[in-house]
Amino acid sequence: MSHTRDNWLTSLFRVWRREFYLVFHDLGVMLFFFALPLFYPIVYTLIYNPELIRDMPIAVVDHSRTAPSRELARMVDATDGLKVYQYAPDMEAARRMMNRKEVYGILEIPAGYAKQLGRGEQANVTYYADVSLLLRYRQALFNLTDLQMAIATRHQQEKIASGGLQLQDIGGSPIDTQSVMMGDPTQGFASFIMPGVLVLILHQSLILGVAMLAGGSAERRRRNGGLDPMSVDAPASATLIGKTLCYTTIYIPMALYALHFVPWMFTLPHLDSMLDSLVYILPMTVAASM
Repeated sequence: MSHTRDNWLTSLFRVWRREFYLVFHDLGVMLFFFALPLFYPIVYTLIYNPELIRDMPIAVVDHSRTAPSRELARMVDATDGLKVYQYAPDMEAARRMMNRKEVYGILEIPAGYAKQLGRGEQANVTYYADVSLLLRYRQALFNLTDLQMAIATRHQQEKIASGGLQLQDIGGSPIDTQSVMMGDPTQGFASFIMPGVLVLILHQSLILGVAMLAGGSAERRRRNGGLDPMSVDAPASATLIGKTLCYTTIYIPMALYALHFVPWMFTLPHLDSMLDSLVYILPMTVAASM
């Protein structure tokens, strides 16, 4: 029985060594196993690293041309994320500016904006967004939503004050709301999406590399009458575990780099200890290898 166990361990070692040889003698597999986990996290994080957009230029088409409409444009310009680049005389001129990438949004104020506000009716404005980068659309949406709520609150207070109540008696909003972003304190896009993207890069590159190794084995069998000259005569269990040990040995350093050092380099909030990262990623690496 001891002799059988020694033979099984020897077969396991031979499979592990043979798989390492195949990995390091196949350029395509090395690209999947090393280049993708090393460089893709950097590239993706650089793309999304501008967490928040500041002073995104937009054009304003003011059909109302009244004091309330000019005040709305000033309030939009005062937000952190938006900046009024230019007043356009009409929508055609604003579209030309957007086509030239001078602006990334158009705020159109209708002619009846001031009258609707004066009558206490709902006043509508239209925002046209360039969604070639969702970060810009997200920032514009957040800023315009906050601005809409501020204007609505102010008009409500003015309406109540016109009824004879003093503003100091109203006491502000009846409900005080505060946003606390637990997992994404910066409210940034990279902090939100990159932890999942990093795991996805590790998983996909491992699966693609293993599939390329299997494809190489199939080609060798086709060329040699159904036999793979690089195969090792070993039990199925030793073959499975030997291959898994090879891939896991390679991917544990890659995983620690992607999950620990990349967040550290870009100061992402999802920074755990190496032990936490290892405990989290080891089951996925073993499962994907198998």
